[in-house]
Amino acid sequence: MYKDIVGNDLPTWFFISFWIIVDLIILNVVIAVILEIYGTAQDKVEINQRRFDAARKLEKKYGNDKAKLEADYKSIEAELERREVQKIAEEVEAEQDYQDTTLHGDTTF
Repeated sequence: MYKDIVGNDLPTWFFISFWIIVDLIILNVVIAVILEIYGTAQDKVEINQRRFDAARKLEKKYGNDKAKLEADYKSIEAELERREVQKIAEEVEAEQDYQDTTLHGDTTF
């Protein structure tokens, strides 16, 4: 129909290129960004939940003794932060290993 009105194949190629650009490329990029944001948010929620659980356990354990509560909470928070840093370091190391094997080829068989 459009071909008859315009007199050439331009509308057909326009709709094909539009579909390829919008549906196959842009939509995939948007979904990838959403998934990345969800993964990052999920990690932060898990960390905050562990901290909240630790604080509740300490509160039950020590009750109103604030000095012991604060000292124990700080040590637990430091341990959680150490684990978080260690996890990030392991992820970075794994990513570097992956990049090394893909860039230089895997020499181990």
